[in-house]
Amino acid sequence: MRRPLLVLGGAVLVVLTVGGPGPSRPAHSAGAVAGPETLSPEEQTRIRENLERWQRLSPEEQRRIRENYERWKQFSPEEKQRIRRNLDTYRKLPPQERQRLREEFRRQRDRREEDRPRPQAPGQPRPRFPGQRGGPGR
Repeated sequence: MRRPLLVLGGAVLVVLTVGGPGPSRPAHSAGAVAGPETLSPEEQTRIRENLERWQRLSPEEQRRIRENYERWKQFSPEEKQRIRRNLDTYRKLPPQERQRLREEFRRQRDRREEDRPRPQAPGQPRPRFPGQRGGPGR
């Protein structure tokens, strides 16, 4: 159940941990990082809890979150806004509908993975195609 939302959860974890300028604190200039003393007690608690959640994730889950965050950074502001609207819509759905969507997402993902070419096993010769150097007819 957690897997389809892992991507989104990772993005949320990063946003909640890193945050951004908010009404309680000013934007910092040119990459300056605020120290914990500038954060409210609630923000410090949230960061500590998110760090603990991160540490409980498996290395594979952490890797996937990092990869998805890198992809997230490549999206345009319009794409990010669309994704956030979709997430908001998803969160408002009844639990049964969210479950149905997760199952459908899982089926689609599994089909894509089945169609993906498999890496060649070590030691097996690569197939040769006509016209390829060393292939049939050459």
